Amino acid sequence: MAVLLADGLYQVRKRQHPAERDAHGAPIPGPDNATATDPVPGAAVEQPDGSWKLRLDPVWPVRAQDTITTNDGIRTWTVTGIPRLHEVPGVPDVDHVAVQAVLVPPEVDRGYPVRPRNGLEQIVAAMVARKVQAITDEVADVARDNAPPTKTWHTANDKDVRPEHRDANGQEVPANLRFVVDSPDYDQAHYGAPPKQQLRNPRDRDATPGLTENCRCEAIEDPAGLARGIEAHPVEVRGAKVVGRVTSVGPRVSDAEFGTAQDDAARYMGRAVQEVAARHRAR
Repeated sequence: MAVLLADGLYQVRKRQHPAERDAHGAPIPGPDNATATDPVPGAAVEQPDGSWKLRLDPVWPVRAQDTITTNDGIRTWTVTGIPRLHEVPGVPDVDHVAVQAVLVPPEVDRGYPVRPRNGLEQIVAAMVARKVQAITDEVADVARDNAPPTKTWHTANDKDVRPEHRDANGQEVPANLRFVVDSPDYDQAHYGAPPKQQLRNPRDRDATPGLTENCRCEAIEDPAGLARGIEAHPVEVRGAKVVGRVTSVGPRVSDAEFGTAQDDAARYMGRAVQEVAARHRAR
């Protein structure tokens, strides 16, 4: 007797039948009084629905709830359905037992490693992608709410505008940062001003007189200046990983997020991640 195209040796552990049942007809767990057969040739093939079909040299009878283990102990299956004994009259060499079975999951696999079904991690990743996308969109929404406005330097746009302010005209920065403006040569020579000064707004009292005296410039604020540049991208499934990505594009966004030597960090992106994570932990 032999299984055609056998791929290894298998051992069947036959449980005591019939099992004792409770008042509802459910089997009552009892001591492990199963008896094990000697290893026999066989073959195991995974089916499209995740179940398995096994063919074994006749070890009849085999019943549902019996277990089958590879001779190396790597995999264990639980028999399901009704096993069938295939016998061909006059050709005993092809007689075999055919069973449907399910692979024992790792948590009840007696400590033996179980290889995951091929592609299972990718299938699970695709299933959670929608949830990850929702969280990614939520992070972007909170980041937009947290993002500071921007402010733009505007001159009076006439012949009396000093060169340094003319060069600063149209400069847009996040509201938590300072404008960067060239220092007049006179202020550098007589006040020790650096080549560039940082001003919170036009007429900033910390700047030298050459930049503030008789200044008519204004800083105009745009509440959605940074929020408009925050985008949640479609999630990407990379093998067993799902990657969500939120970007912020705009003037000096890195300085706005992390701060500078003079200006505090807004942390609008980092705080968004923390706030959304806290919401989901609380659910």
